This record gives sequence, structure tokens and C-alpha cells, in this order.
Amino acid sequence: MKTRQGLQDLLADAKKGHFKTLYVTDLSRLSRHLQHTIELLKQLKAHNVALHILSKRTDKGYPEVQFLLQMASIHEEVA
Repeated sequence: MKTRQGLQDLLADAKKGHFKTLYVTDLSRLSRHLQHTIELLKQLKAHNVALHILSKRTDKGYPEVQFLLQMASIHEEVA
């Protein structure tokens, strides 16, 4: 993740509160590794940024994001 300058810039802007919602076409555009994805979700959540995955939109919202957030909290409890 540290070698992806664009991603680091995005996280810095999130920390500064420059945006409150991040839209990605597919989760793989954010990260292709589960551990990195969980870490990114934790950082976005810490900065009150909502993640919307456009390819996963359903009538009930964004279930994949909710699942990954649950996984992140389980990971925190275990660590």
C-alpha cells in the first residue's frame, strides 16, 4: 500500500476531511489483498468516509462493505 502514491494521497485527503464518500467501481480497484482492504476500510471508517462499491449495489445497500467492516472488527478483537 505504501508504494501506491495515489492511494496515500487519497488517505491523506480523507484524514483532512476533504470528502465523506468514496465511490469505486469495484472493490478490486481499491485493493486486491484482503489484509490491505481491511486496513483501508479501518482507515476510511476512522475518518468517517463511507465506501460505496458501484458494482455491488443492491436494494439493501452495500453488503460487501458491511461484511468487510465486520471482518475488520473481528480482526481487531483477535489481534
